[in-house]
Amino acid sequence: MKKGHFPVNRIIPALAVFALIAAGASHPVGADGVMHSPTQEEKAFYAGVIVPVLTKIERTLPPAPQGWTVESRTVIAPALPDQVSLEPGGFRYDYAIAYKRVDGVGDEQKRLDETAATVRKDADEAARARYDELMKKKTLTRQALSKAQKDKAIGNERRFKKELEELERNLSALPGETEQKILQATESLLIKDAGLLVRLSLDEDAIAYPEAKAFSRPKVAFALRREGARIGVTGWKEPEILILYGDWQEVQPNSFRARMEKKPFGPKPQTILLSVTGDEKRTTQFLKQMGLKEIVGLMK
Repeated sequence: MKKGHFPVNRIIPALAVFALIAAGASHPVGADGVMHSPTQEEKAFYAGVIVPVLTKIERTLPPAPQGWTVESRTVIAPALPDQVSLEPGGFRYDYAIAYKRVDGVGDEQKRLDETAATVRKDADEAARARYDELMKKKTLTRQALSKAQKDKAIGNERRFKKELEELERNLSALPGETEQKILQATESLLIKDAGLLVRLSLDEDAIAYPEAKAFSRPKVAFALRREGARIGVTGWKEPEILILYGDWQEVQPNSFRARMEKKPFGPKPQTILLSVTGDEKRTTQFLKQMGLKEIVGLMK
């Protein structure tokens, strides 16, 4: 596979081209597996509609900010491949681009890794000492419990059983305490605002976006946001937003379906789905810079 490219994702009228990060061109795959040579109508539709739409989208996207680079982007194949997949209905196709911050990331990663390693080493040493201490207490408590049972000292027996339960809980908590120390020490060192992933899906007819909250944005059908979150001990997942343009309805909480006319080979997309994964301020700045007006105008 060729690094740095997202091919045209998928087209489903009579044809489907799915997103495969491949060597410079789109490769058709269909859900029903019926492969055929593209018809003249399909070729004309791809060349006359799909390519111009994706090319216009590509031109509306801003360049990488200073200190950033374009890591990967959709490759717009000039023509359909020799075989496409037959499917009924409309078409869907995507454009995706991923930006990556270069400046400072190496140093930030080094500080994060070194801090996590140092804290883990110290925490492991403390945990081992604590483990030895707890195991010693556990042995003594078991001996005391055995004597209480032998002496039929019911009150002492109950007390020592409770102490053993508490010791077991403390032993079980030791690994979590180590992880918690690393989480606290690395909170301010997490690598954030290091990437931005933008995807536009055209004529998508359904989408589910769980664990998201709606936010206000003018002239859209729906706008939703997912907050950023830690991944593991030192990882960070950037916030995400989803914006729906066109005639959409919420059929279930955070589940949406588009009302679309069945127009195989239609000249214009009926819906546009925009998703952006990235730092909130970076995303806001990006949305201001990209040609959203021109992109949304593709539906008119």
